[in-house]
Amino acid sequence: MIKWVIFIAIFSPLNSKSQVASRNKSAQEVYKNLIQAFANGKGAPDLKIIPLNGRQVIAEYTTLNEIPFIQIDQKLINICFSLEKDSLNALAFILAHELSHYYRDDNWCMDYAALKFKINPAFAKEIKNGEKFNKSKEIIADKEGIIYANIAGYKLFNIFNRLVDSVYSVYSLQSNLSGYPTKNERKNISLDASVDAKKWLSTFNRSIQCINEGNYKVAIDSLSYLSQKFPSREVYNNLGVAKVRKALLLKPKTYEEVNFPNRFLYPIEIENKTRLSQDDTRGIDEKGPEVMTQLLRDAKKDFQEAIRIDPSFINGHINLACVFDLLDNPFMAIGIIKQMPLYEQNSDTAKRILAISYYYNNEKELAEKIWTELKILK
Repeated sequence: MIKWVIFIAIFSPLNSKSQVASRNKSAQEVYKNLIQAFANGKGAPDLKIIPLNGRQVIAEYTTLNEIPFIQIDQKLINICFSLEKDSLNALAFILAHELSHYYRDDNWCMDYAALKFKINPAFAKEIKNGEKFNKSKEIIADKEGIIYANIAGYKLFNIFNRLVDSVYSVYSLQSNLSGYPTKNERKNISLDASVDAKKWLSTFNRSIQCINEGNYKVAIDSLSYLSQKFPSREVYNNLGVAKVRKALLLKPKTYEEVNFPNRFLYPIEIENKTRLSQDDTRGIDEKGPEVMTQLLRDAKKDFQEAIRIDPSFINGHINLACVFDLLDNPFMAIGIIKQMPLYEQNSDTAKRILAISYYYNNEKELAEKIWTELKILK
């Protein structure tokens, strides 16, 4: 009975122009939110919505004249909206899945483009027998789709079976399409993906808590693991932050830090004042400087990777500037800040590291000017 209700909702004359426009607008908004969640400097392809009775495509990432884009069938949007309160969650999963293929440069990325197999058996056979047919890519795209959809604020752990059942039913797809995972395999992949994604999210959230608690070893171990499973801007940035804050515990206090603690407080992510209350002997250990330097060098690589993923990631640039200054290269730190957009250079956070770098670059008048502007006396 429920399935018939779904069919009625999809195929009844409710597809008025205003309703179609409203649903398509929602799809574009979900797409924009997902792009922000991916936060990848590569940019994003356009989203094209295929009208009803258009090309026989469900959803796919593809290219035309070397221009990439993602396209989705209007009917599939209607299927998502038949899930009512989970409509946007369903859309988020499908679109995030295709975005994952795009950002990973997957050559074979047609998770829901199953009609192509139905129409072109020869193509299906080629895919099945060739290297392009790679279920691992589908598993990765599912997992990343779940993760990034959650980062964007969508909840979709409980909709897979309903979504898959609706897609196969409405498009009259066979459960065992040649050259493609079966319907049950599709569900199992999604189930496994949701289990792993929940673990990853839990690990990520726990790592943030560990950083705030000063448990940097656990945070570093957790984020290092995630960087292999889920290499994102946030993971690499927080990994670098954890390493820098651990390195700061090994750093002996300088005269400036003792007498002007607020002026020489490195703006690494959030609060790091706790290092200034450590015992003076912390970092005097013979191996302390070596460990500190190695942590900072590793953190530099992490921030550089976060910036590579998203060149517009301002916090990554600021954190990288802090690391260069801590590695006794204030000139490079100044250069990083000066390359940022002017309005970002004028932020209090950017000015803080700029003042510290000016000071250690023997440009103390410029440092004093910034501290005066920020009203930081000590």
